Amino acid sequence: MNRSYNIRKILNNPKNIIMGSLGFFFGVGFIFLLSLYTQIIISETDSLPKHYFLHFTFCKPGLKDHTLLYSKWYGKKIIKQIVGVEGDKVWYDKEKCLWVNQHKVGFIKSTSKDKRTLTPIKSQVIPKGYVFVYSDHTSSFDSRYQELGLVPVAILERKVIPLL
Repeated sequence: MNRSYNIRKILNNPKNIIMGSLGFFFGVGFIFLLSLYTQIIISETDSLPKHYFLHFTFCKPGLKDHTLLYSKWYGKKIIKQIVGVEGDKVWYDKEKCLWVNQHKVGFIKSTSKDKRTLTPIKSQVIPKGYVFVYSDHTSSFDSRYQELGLVPVAILERKVIPLL
């Protein structure tokens, strides 16, 4: 059966015009609102396996979430995963491997890629209002080092979700 649509017939029906207009404005409005509260972020470093992230400016990050924060030492915003929160224990084992509770963070390097000295974080209990942020790349700059250290929750720029 041949179904051909007569465009004039469709456009002459006021109901079709109203429904089409409503759909169009709803779609544009949805995209506009989404753009106010989300951003696509591209990570230029190799510290995370994913390089494209969706930043939700209205979602508070929690344990195991990724977040965006500014690092003075690094000189720009970085994306890290929260692996330790208030009350969690940061400690070293006999082999000098760093742990956050039962999460193995890894070994500490003495210098950064650009040859700046790195200072290992001390064993401690994470205080109220702070988190331990981490990336599983062995050369990642994260809370393992006092130069970034435990991060105040107040400076976290909400939740980011890895895309690609």
